[in-house]
Amino acid sequence: MNIGLVIQGPIVGGGLTGRTYGAGKTGAPKNSFSPFNALEDVLNNLKSANKFTHIVVSTWENQPTENLANLVSTSTRFSLIHNQDPTPNPAIIRKPIAGIPFLHEANKVRMFFSTRMGVEELIKNNVDYAVKIRTDQTLNLNLLYEEFERFLVDGKKKIFVPSLREKSPWVVSDFFFGGEVNFITNICKFMENTQQEFHDDLHKDFFFKTHFLTKGIYENHRWGDFLINTNSDPISPNTDTIVKESISELWAPGSESLYKSIVWRGEPIKYIQEDSFFGDSIREFNFNYKLGGRNDNTNYENVIRNAFGNTPFSILIWKYFIFLFVRKVRHTRNRFSGFRDKFGLRF
Repeated sequence: MNIGLVIQGPIVGGGLTGRTYGAGKTGAPKNSFSPFNALEDVLNNLKSANKFTHIVVSTWENQPTENLANLVSTSTRFSLIHNQDPTPNPAIIRKPIAGIPFLHEANKVRMFFSTRMGVEELIKNNVDYAVKIRTDQTLNLNLLYEEFERFLVDGKKKIFVPSLREKSPWVVSDFFFGGEVNFITNICKFMENTQQEFHDDLHKDFFFKTHFLTKGIYENHRWGDFLINTNSDPISPNTDTIVKESISELWAPGSESLYKSIVWRGEPIKYIQEDSFFGDSIREFNFNYKLGGRNDNTNYENVIRNAFGNTPFSILIWKYFIFLFVRKVRHTRNRFSGFRDKFGLRF
């Protein structure tokens, strides 16, 4: 079984750390963030990833990788790729902080693009299964390999992730994830597609797009059932069906020991959500969210944006009435044409 590792992200960056994780990137105070140079972490991960068939570091152009390139050149098991930024003008999500590049920008597309570039490099090296981690994190890579291998041998689910959440299963951790290489490639492509963005939030977008790509397009679900509004709203029965199918058939969490081995930007993960669920739990997953009676908790703003882009609502209304008028004209013309045929009035 050929299992590869993708280490994706910038070498020089920064943000939340293991100590401040859980504060939320957009609303956290300035002192929650720290600059970070990930070079030593990447070097250590390369040196300790002994069980993986091939390891790819997928980073960006203009990142300081001289020392990294020297280590990569010592083994045919290593690859280093420098990607062009797929989003040169990303959305701004908070005020910039001096010394921490990328922090103020939306990086969802960058993360999945650099992951996909790494997975495509693994495919070139005859790797069948891939798991991705971040440049700014270290963890127990031997344990990661062993648990990912067991996940593959078990074969019951599609994607391996750090943990699941019982109160909000659609909030999926992206510290690492893995699966069959073509499956991961397709998910990444879908996540890079900003014209079909189910949610602004990366984690919800990841959850529902993965289900839609894997099962939803073949099942009798409304599109709007994938575009839920907020984490606190009651979930409609239709969306509840999607969530339960997804948890039971797609997502496999790692162990709590693996999760606790993560060191993010130099600091161990301190905060674990109280509703976290791990693969070594002795109990069953508990769906502990509010269930509503209405079959609709759709975020219609996202529906309109996905269908029509950023067209103003007033223009949409105007276009809708034009559409109704044109359809009426066509219907009238067809009836008149049928009348002429019936009574032989064509010349």
